[in-house]
Amino acid sequence: MSTQPPPGGETIYWSVKNLRLDPENPRLAETLREATQRELLETFYCSYDLEPLLLSMAQHGYFSEEPLIGIRSSVVTADNHKIQAEDPAPDDGGDSNGATGSNDNDASNDAFCTIVEGNRRLATLQILLFDWAREAVNADDLPEIAPEVRSKLDPVPVKEYPSRSEVVPYLGVRHIRGVKDWDPLAKARYVRWLKSEGSTVREIVRIVGGRRDVVQRWLLTLYALEQANSASDSEWNESPDEFKFSWLYTSLGYTRVRSFLGLDEDVLTDPQPNPVNRENMPLLLEHMRDLYGPPPGIATQAKVKDSREIRQLAAIYASPDAVDALRAGANLAEAFSRSVGEEEQLLDYLRRINRDLEQSISIAHRHKGHTEISRLADRAAGAADALVQNLK
Repeated sequence: MSTQPPPGGETIYWSVKNLRLDPENPRLAETLREATQRELLETFYCSYDLEPLLLSMAQHGYFSEEPLIGIRSSVVTADNHKIQAEDPAPDDGGDSNGATGSNDNDASNDAFCTIVEGNRRLATLQILLFDWAREAVNADDLPEIAPEVRSKLDPVPVKEYPSRSEVVPYLGVRHIRGVKDWDPLAKARYVRWLKSEGSTVREIVRIVGGRRDVVQRWLLTLYALEQANSASDSEWNESPDEFKFSWLYTSLGYTRVRSFLGLDEDVLTDPQPNPVNRENMPLLLEHMRDLYGPPPGIATQAKVKDSREIRQLAAIYASPDAVDALRAGANLAEAFSRSVGEEEQLLDYLRRINRDLEQSISIAHRHKGHTEISRLADRAAGAADALVQNLK
């Protein structure tokens, strides 16, 4: 499938003040669906590393070869009245840099355009061009705009489409199979959107590529996260820097975890919202706290400290004694020791030792003669000899 925008969209130059950030962007947390434009701008500035774009656009302007992609809407719609009422700043004419270029194909000033692809670029343009945007993100150390590029920042080209449904499939190809990879949570939200529009799992797999079981588990994980957040007094933070969606995804791949949560095996073949039964909701919340700590995700209070420990957590869930120990305050290693027999525990130790030794061997040749490394290697060799003798 092509990573180029779908045919049919018309490219028009828009004034930046009439462009809107998209609250339905799959990158954004669900809690931002009702966010104001200022709040969306703050999120992109704080969480999505705009500095390279700020430097590039200040020096070179906006590259017209890559238009933004948007959906036009009239100011008379209720949604845009809401935008105007909550966000007067984007329309305040606060262009402190004089970049008010014009073009015969400029969009009319009586309409807005929501940008569904290119929100990081739009946020960058707003910060460079408008006082209100810089104040919103408290940006006071920005690169100076080169005089010769001022006219290249506003207006900017936007490829317009009449509806989101016409362009969202392209976004999935671009950000799931293409070069601009979304994080797993954004991918799951995109897949959920396709499903809500009536696509079957088979059709979704064809659109996004990859394996059917991966797509199904993306959906299950997102539904479980949303169910946990709806049942909790406060939500686990979904920001990409703080929340590891992949940990929940990995955990739900273990049969023992799904059994602990009371999930039938067929839940993976047809994931639905609210997958955990009401009586098992306390177990889902316990699982979230084991993985992330209490909301919004206090990692220091989580039982799992590393993704490789999720397998141990799954084993603990299969043993009532181990679960009791975990809830009584035991750490993961202590609880795990109660979940398996001594023989299985020894095998686990040896698997980890062998993995670490193999990784050490692959880089050891670069550190010949290092005194401390040599001492520890001799110690490891002695311990290995003692282990072999004990096993004999």
